[in-house]
Amino acid sequence: MKLTGDRNQCPCCSELFNSTAAFEKHRRGDFGNEENPRRCLTPMQMMAQGMATNADGFWVTKLNTRTFA
Repeated sequence: MKLTGDRNQCPCCSELFNSTAAFEKHRRGDFGNEENPRRCLTPMQMMAQGMATNADGFWVTKLNTRTFA
């Protein structure tokens, strides 16, 4: 799959993200901190944070539920 624009894939967990903001939201912990190391949230944890996958299968910070008349 070719990633274009702001879409990206996490090199650690291989999940796909629609934006850098969504990617950053799925990461927790601190760089170089052994007590709280940097890690990825699981899909269940991302959903608990309000994240979802869009129609293309990319994680987003939240689904756009606006409707247009």
